[in-house]
Amino acid sequence: MTPAEAITHLRAGTLTPEICDQIAELLAAPVTVQEAARDQVAFAMWKHEAVRAAPNVGKNRTPDLFAEQSTEVRGRWLGLADAALRALIGGDA
Repeated sequence: MTPAEAITHLRAGTLTPEICDQIAELLAAPVTVQEAARDQVAFAMWKHEAVRAAPNVGKNRTPDLFAEQSTEVRGRWLGLADAALRALIGGDA
């Protein structure tokens, strides 16, 4: 499973025990894959929040723009992504 596929399942609410196991394997992979999954989840949450609050702002949010955000902004969304990913695999939040 790729990080993008994991995000698709998160968004669609189609998590099954098998998919959670695949996500757990993804999270146990080398740090580079974990970081990619973490960044993708954080970006998706950051963008979704903007779309919900102000669609005109949200439509312009890109992964590159997320990467350029301040340490504080990225830290907030990366922390939320960490909690979401841990919850999916049954770890402590």
